[in-house]
Amino acid sequence: MTRSLSDIQKELLVTFFAECDECLDQLETGLLSLESVPDDMSSVVNDVFRAAHSIKGGAGSFSFSEIGGLAHAMESVLDDFRSGLSAPNQESLAVLLSSVDLLRVALATRKAGDRVPTDSVDQHCLLLSSTASDSWFGAERPERKSSRTLSMACAS
Repeated sequence: MTRSLSDIQKELLVTFFAECDECLDQLETGLLSLESVPDDMSSVVNDVFRAAHSIKGGAGSFSFSEIGGLAHAMESVLDDFRSGLSAPNQESLAVLLSSVDLLRVALATRKAGDRVPTDSVDQHCLLLSSTASDSWFGAERPERKSSRTLSMACAS
């Protein structure tokens, strides 16, 4: 029996939405655990980053640009955590957790076959972008470690 492309696409969408549900649960659990500053924060940040990355990739496959864009904006903040450019704190984690909520709504909207209003997603992406570029929210910026040493002689 030959299946039409639309049947295959429907099956792929079902799989995509199921995987997104799992990724959203991972995101939420990981972000909540970062609030308590676990011993191995880098492992949790990597797991959370991968979950956002999976959502972004799947969304791109279906041209769900608003979902992919939101997940990408989350990745930027999480990548700053991974690289040590910023550290998770209550305010940045609150923005990320609200992003998870918005992703849930956007995915439910797409699952129902409707279009996601881009204005709220765009505004939230701007909030995430400002979090990524200026996410200190009063926290001290961690010192960046360099693998190079610079020595200079001062002339008197």
